[in-house]
Amino acid sequence: MEWLTDNADLVSALATVMMTIAWVVYAQFGIITYLRQRRPRLLIDKTADNSINTRFVVVNLSEFPVYISGILVVVRRGEEEITHKIENYMRTSTDDGEELDSMEYTESQLRHGTLDVGQLFMMGSSRETLSWLLDDNAEDADDERANRIRKALHEVDNFEFRVVAMAGNDDRPVASSRQFNVEFDGDQICIVPLQEYTRQFSSWRDRRIAEEWAEEMRKH
Repeated sequence: MEWLTDNADLVSALATVMMTIAWVVYAQFGIITYLRQRRPRLLIDKTADNSINTRFVVVNLSEFPVYISGILVVVRRGEEEITHKIENYMRTSTDDGEELDSMEYTESQLRHGTLDVGQLFMMGSSRETLSWLLDDNAEDADDERANRIRKALHEVDNFEFRVVAMAGNDDRPVASSRQFNVEFDGDQICIVPLQEYTRQFSSWRDRRIAEEWAEEMRKH
């Protein structure tokens, strides 16, 4: 006690320094948490069906509306990687998975403004989003389109959706991506997520990747 009395000024100064450090750390933690909560979040998911009829969706989980600049789908076959921009597609099935008698040309919702908070849109099924893999001049071009898609998917290892968006007043794009595996159970094709969660590219460090994808979209 005598030491504390003799060094009261020192103890008081140390206590003030420690309290200041604690408040600075607390403030930094609060700021980081706030910024993370304010980052745009886009969920890429699919419906419960694992067949080629499964439909893929993009959901805006941000705290504000976002504008989807575009979507890339990257297909990997062995060492080959093919990138395609999704703008519109020929719809070949109904929402219930029934084959249409003739293909319907469907405008992509990417041309229709922003996604509000919690809003989603359907990108289409495997048939629509991967129909560009088909060669309309091939010998089997007259075969049922669903069978042609199945044949094409047998050569695919996995594919990845890359979504690029603009959020708020920020001039730099953000992005999200998720990969899906193509697996086989006998003659049945199963589309399953390769990643448990959608990967987000919204931090300042990741913006470079989003900008590269945006530039790639402009080239397609």
